[in-house]
Amino acid sequence: MTGEPIKLSDFRGQVVLVSLFTTWCVPCAEQLSEFNRLLHGKTPIKGFAVIGVSLDLKPKTMVPPFVEYWRQDVPVAFPDAATLHGRTPFGSFSAVPTTFLVDSAGRHIETLVGAVPTAYIRRRIDELNGETK
Repeated sequence: MTGEPIKLSDFRGQVVLVSLFTTWCVPCAEQLSEFNRLLHGKTPIKGFAVIGVSLDLKPKTMVPPFVEYWRQDVPVAFPDAATLHGRTPFGSFSAVPTTFLVDSAGRHIETLVGAVPTAYIRRRIDELNGETK
């Protein structure tokens, strides 16, 4: 939203969730809020980052009030034309929310479609960070 490009390579060394969302999608907002709690809650996960990608047709207008209302504290990117047409470097998608799990080396590990339980996300991040519970 700042106008600066967000590069996945900037997050090398961290497990990253790339979350595709729209501002009108309530499950998307709830999922982003859960991700935000994983980052900044009572027991934040270390070595972890989230990048939101708005698929709204007018993201510069729609996203700022969405971020403020839902108190999101994750970087939000605006998509390129290919992503708006359902194609990403991680593969195609056809629903929101869709989240791509990327390991600390920048490799796509898993595609998660729909709202995913937070416990599952936490477990996968811990596994990728070399922690077992």
